Amino acid sequence: MKTAKHPNYVLHVYGANHEYFNTEWQYAIPTCFGDQDPLWDVNATTFKVSDLFPQYLNTSLDFTLPKTNGSESQRRTAIFALSSFFRAYVGADADTAFASFLEPSTP
Repeated sequence: MKTAKHPNYVLHVYGANHEYFNTEWQYAIPTCFGDQDPLWDVNATTFKVSDLFPQYLNTSLDFTLPKTNGSESQRRTAIFALSSFFRAYVGADADTAFASFLEPSTP
C-alpha cells in the first residue's frame, strides 16, 4: 500500500451543482478534430432536458428549464478550498496551518 506524501482531500459541497461552478463554456470540440458545431447555444436563456439527454426527446420528461450561468456562492466556496490547499502545500512559503480549513472538524 502506498502512503501519500501529503493528506488527500475530497470536497463535497452539499446541494452544489457541478455545472454552476462554471461561468464560461466550451463552444465546440477543439479545432484539431476538424470543423465542429457548437456543443450548445451559450446565449440561450433556457435549455431542454433532451439537450443533455437525447433519449428524453419528445417525452413527458423533456422539460424546458432556465439556464443559469454559474453560482457566485459555489465559486467562492471552491476558491476558498483551493486557495487553502495551495497555501498549505504548494511553494516555498507553504504553511500547513492552512490545511486546517480543509478538515471536517473546522466550521
